[in-house]
Amino acid sequence: MPWKQAATVILSDRQRKILESFKKGTHTPLHFIERSTIILMAADGITNKQIARETGLDRNKVKLWRIRWDKASAETAKVEAERPNALKAHIQSVLSDEQRSGAPATFTPEQVAHIIAIACQSPKEHGVPMSHWT
Repeated sequence: MPWKQAATVILSDRQRKILESFKKGTHTPLHFIERSTIILMAADGITNKQIARETGLDRNKVKLWRIRWDKASAETAKVEAERPNALKAHIQSVLSDEQRSGAPATFTPEQVAHIIAIACQSPKEHGVPMSHWT
């Protein structure tokens, strides 16, 4: 398999400032700090391997976020040009996890309603020798 060059990351001054605020934020979620760090280092020309080594993250994770940022770069530039006040929220959405399907429901809505109805009643009403449900 031929070697493929990593996605180029180019940041505007405003984008860099927002990412740096995420990176340095004391109340910023860890995943925003990690992802901001990846993008900032990539914009500085650091390779995925070097970013992974310096941050202690998996190289595939670095590659994933570099690619996601690259794919969102055109839309990010558009938001910055047309709605500059929305740029921070847009960057947060780019750095957020994608929606996952999750596990299928274990109980049907009818079963859930029945369980709740039972929980609202006394165990003794159902012949259970306890004073309350545990």
